[in-house]
Amino acid sequence: MTAQEKAKEIYSKCHAPFFREGKLHTINELMVIQSCAKDYALIMINEILEATKTEIDRPEFTGTVYNKYWQEVKQELEKL
Repeated sequence: MTAQEKAKEIYSKCHAPFFREGKLHTINELMVIQSCAKDYALIMINEILEATKTEIDRPEFTGTVYNKYWQEVKQELEKL
């Protein structure tokens, strides 16, 4: 899965809980929901990055493919 696809998937999962069946939202509510979903998704990515940073606290692992991928996902989320 590309970083862009993963960013959209995570954003979508953070977005979904705000909606209840049959409830209509105003434009202002939708804007707040989108902002919160993006914030929650970024919090998740930052937690992943922080966990790998503390678990793998060795210079030879800096910039690993795993960390690069999550950095790319974070960048894609920030674009949404």
